Amino acid sequence: MQIYLSIITGLFLSLNVMAQKTDSPVKMLQSEDFESPGRHEILSPIPYGAKGILQVNNKGVKSFNFQLFSKDLKFVKENTVEPEDKLSERAGYPRFVKIGDKSYLFVRDVYKDRDKEGVSCLEFNIDKLNFEAKDQKLFESSDRVAYNGLYSFSDESFIDDNNISFGSYKMDISKNEKSVLFTYRLRPEKRNDKLNNDVIGMQVFDANMNKIWGDEMRMPYTEAKMDNLSFIVSDDAKVYILSKVYEGETPREKRDKRIPNYHLELLIYEKGKSTPDIIQIKLNNLVPKSAYLFETEKGEILLGGFYAKSLIKPTDGAFVLQLDKTAKTTSILNGGLFEIPTSLIMANTTGREARQLERKERKDDEGDIGVDNLVIRSIYVIDDGTILLLAEQYRIITRTTTYSTGNGGTSTRTTYDTYADDIYVISATPDGKSWVRKIPKAQHSNDYSGPELSFNSIFAKKNLYLFYTDNKKNLDLAATEAPKTHQQGRGGYLSCVSFDMNGNMKKHLLGEIDEFETNFFIRRFVEGDDDNLIYTARKRRKNSLISIGIQ
Repeated sequence: MQIYLSIITGLFLSLNVMAQKTDSPVKMLQSEDFESPGRHEILSPIPYGAKGILQVNNKGVKSFNFQLFSKDLKFVKENTVEPEDKLSERAGYPRFVKIGDKSYLFVRDVYKDRDKEGVSCLEFNIDKLNFEAKDQKLFESSDRVAYNGLYSFSDESFIDDNNISFGSYKMDISKNEKSVLFTYRLRPEKRNDKLNNDVIGMQVFDANMNKIWGDEMRMPYTEAKMDNLSFIVSDDAKVYILSKVYEGETPREKRDKRIPNYHLELLIYEKGKSTPDIIQIKLNNLVPKSAYLFETEKGEILLGGFYAKSLIKPTDGAFVLQLDKTAKTTSILNGGLFEIPTSLIMANTTGREARQLERKERKDDEGDIGVDNLVIRSIYVIDDGTILLLAEQYRIITRTTTYSTGNGGTSTRTTYDTYADDIYVISATPDGKSWVRKIPKAQHSNDYSGPELSFNSIFAKKNLYLFYTDNKKNLDLAATEAPKTHQQGRGGYLSCVSFDMNGNMKKHLLGEIDEFETNFFIRRFVEGDDDNLIYTARKRRKNSLISIGIQ
């Protein structure tokens, strides 16, 4: 099959040639350049089905510019509004969010005279490209709110577009967009973490912003004894909190080199109950290295992550647990634990890396080598119950140097190196069949965020597609060869790797990044409505809307 590549304003001439040589199902579109008002932040595009794609640009709460494009990225119309007269004078930290077929502007309201705050919303009309007449106050805290500090994040970064933050608040939308949760943390009553139990505000609404329930819940353990890892809300308006609970009263107690001094618990809050149901997570004496809560379209609550055989060992494989809501227990889903094969870990490594892994294997009492710095990026639950777990080797190295300034003083300088390397894909079917694949990749940047690094993905047409920027020298990478490093800011190729449900892999080369003539940050693309990923790029005060679609 021939690739179909739509090209705007004469760009991508080299891609036309490539299109005739590949059988890629990927269709790429790029809009004509367009401008936005000065000093307006360019937000992520929002898909609106048959009505097209909405580009939102804002200048705080003072001004909003709305630009509507057709599904084939042609400009339709725009409108700029100043909604200050529709919001209270206390409004700040705006966040524009689409929930189902409605969109809202959410703002943080601060009541300085009462040491309280809350959240209001203003509904948006896509046909008018304007806000409705007046804002709606959603809730108000009972006391002062701590700025952020709601979660104790680990280094892992699970990408979930339904988790949103603004100001002091976290916002979570249920899988089928039936429930919306706002969470916040009241300022501690006691400064000593060993004595203070956090009070977490939980406010739950439906998609029309009608309140279902809300309360401020005192956590069952002290700050020192527990870390809250993630919050989600289900379609039936229950709140689930995944927590790390230490065996002692603080993280420093009962330490052991091999056995963790903590366990995981699932706290379940619901309307009309002041205390949670608590479920301890058990993993057959294995150590959970990372864990993430998520809900399926069928309303199942799952917990996915990676495990190790001891605290000092790297990641050995993946697990997925399912919650039995009636029995209030968890069980391993889709056949058990999914180990990453040693042969796969050692594939596509340099000679030096291979020797290091071989020494590691000889020294380990079980012959395991595992994978270091593995981070979950996405989890897909397919209609037939198959689970696809995507992860990446990702690490940031920080170096701080102190030096003399020559006048008797000292100064410090901090530098960063960010590495985004191999991608692992793990599939597990309901009947217990599984496969694991590795995409060899090497990316590097000399900053903390690395916007050109990492990858993005979409499941469409019964296939999984992953996109990333690669070094041109990896076009014909041999099975035994280590990938050459792509350095951020130095061009590269846009690569796509696809898998069918049996794990068969194909690689599609989509052309040189420089041909886009704009900043191309693949990790910032968001999912559209037409089996595509969309992104608004900006360079030299010009914007460009890009779509990567599957046909």
